[in-house]
Amino acid sequence: MARPLEPELKRPPLWTWPLWRDYIALALIGLGLLGVLVTFGALMFRYPGLSSDLPLHFDVTGMPDRIAAKSELFLLPVMGLIVWGFNTAAGIWLYRHVQRGAAYLMWLGALAMVGITGLAFST
Repeated sequence: MARPLEPELKRPPLWTWPLWRDYIALALIGLGLLGVLVTFGALMFRYPGLSSDLPLHFDVTGMPDRIAAKSELFLLPVMGLIVWGFNTAAGIWLYRHVQRGAAYLMWLGALAMVGITGLAFST
């Protein structure tokens, strides 16, 4: 005796996603995370040699208009980590549901943000 079947959508388990075989996607995600870690490392390396109060913002004439404790410098790598995490999650969703090119742009955007925040510690 035959019984009617209900239509259902079965998604593959996490470890079988095509994302794990896409080396470009994995490289972009990994480079973004590596950039965040390098930014944290560079700040921790230079942190002991910094003065306790630093100018963090300058007006149009080049005079500091915001002086803060050096611990506020950690906001830059934290922002990079937040952007990397959001863009990674959004990119994975885009990769699976919409379009791979949009996911690549999200991961490149995170990599660019991390690179820009890393420039603050290169001088």
